[in-house]
Amino acid sequence: MSLNEARVYLVLNNQGSSMVSSLGKSANLARSAVYPPLESLVRKGFVGTTMSGKRKYYTAVSPEQLRNFIEQKKVTLESLIAEMRRKEQIVSLEHNLDIVHYPGKSGIQTAAQIFMEETREKIWYSFESPIEITELIGVNFLEEYVTARVKRGIYSKVILSSTVDVPWLRDFMKKDKEQLREVITINPREYPFDSTIAVTKGITHLINGNGSPFSVIIRNDNLARNLMSVHKLIWSRYKE
Repeated sequence: MSLNEARVYLVLNNQGSSMVSSLGKSANLARSAVYPPLESLVRKGFVGTTMSGKRKYYTAVSPEQLRNFIEQKKVTLESLIAEMRRKEQIVSLEHNLDIVHYPGKSGIQTAAQIFMEETREKIWYSFESPIEITELIGVNFLEEYVTARVKRGIYSKVILSSTVDVPWLRDFMKKDKEQLREVITINPREYPFDSTIAVTKGITHLINGNGSPFSVIIRNDNLARNLMSVHKLIWSRYKE
C-alpha cells in the first residue's frame, strides 16, 4: 500500500463502514485526495462497498481476512510464474523476427503489459472484440490497463466488429474522450471477428480468447507497418 492507502485503510478498519466525507476528516486528507487511494484499495480487494439509498459506504477487509487474501495472491503468482515458463519463442535474426507465445489468462495479461512497455509511439491501432476479452481477463485488469495507457499518453484507434445499438458499446464509447480512444464500428455480419489485434511501431499483439486462450507478441517492423496500413485503409473507409 502507498502511505495514503494505508491511512485510509486504517481509518476504515478502526471506525467501520464510512462515507468519503467522514473518511477525509478522520484520515486528515482533503476529500479530493481520498478518492485515488480509496479506489485503489477497492480494486486491490482491501476495501468493499455497499449502497444505502443513494449513499455509498466503504468497509475495510478485516486484518484476519488479509492473511487469506495474501495467500490467494501467492497462489496466483505461482500460477503466473508457471504460465510464463510455458511461453514458446521463435527468433530469426536474419529476418528481424521475434515471436513469443503466451498461453492462458495470465499469459494474455503478461503479453499486454509487454506490449505497453515496448510501445515506441503514442498511438495504437487495434481490431477489438472487448466482450470476450473482458470476460476472460477481468474488468479490474482492463480498467487498470486503460488507466496505465492514458497515463502514458498513448492514444488508441479502435475498430469494432459490432453494432452501435448494443448497450455495452454505447457505455464503452461514452468514455472515449477521457480514455484517449476513438472508435468506429463495422458490420459484424460482413466482417466478423472475435479476437483482438493491437499494433504499433515494430510490435504486434494478438489475443485469442476462445477455446484455449493465448496471446502472441510479434516483433517485426514490416508486419507491424502492413497491419497499420490495413487498419488505416478500413478506418478511412468507415470514418466517413
